[in-house]
Amino acid sequence: MDDFLQPSIGHPFTVGILHLDLHLPECRSLKEKRGRLARVMSHVRKKHAVVIAEVGDQDVWGRAGLAATTLSTDRNLVMQILEAAADTVASQPDVELLRHEIELI
Repeated sequence: MDDFLQPSIGHPFTVGILHLDLHLPECRSLKEKRGRLARVMSHVRKKHAVVIAEVGDQDVWGRAGLAATTLSTDRNLVMQILEAAADTVASQPDVELLRHEIELI
């Protein structure tokens, strides 16, 4: 059988998950929080090859838990992308990055 007809599954790759704990200073409503987070997440999506979503503290005005993920066959690239995404979030004026963690699977 030709190589191109062989199944192309089972190749090694790394999935990275970036956990972000945010403070939203002077946020006065969930509506304001959603607007701030939407801007931050949109900016991160445009700059980096990640999927990002709010995953924690969804009903708290001044806090948010976000998670971003990416994957690649290159473990170092996964780390670089997620560290850069964390730096991008940290540079946003509407939020304060309290801490972040990267998990590799």
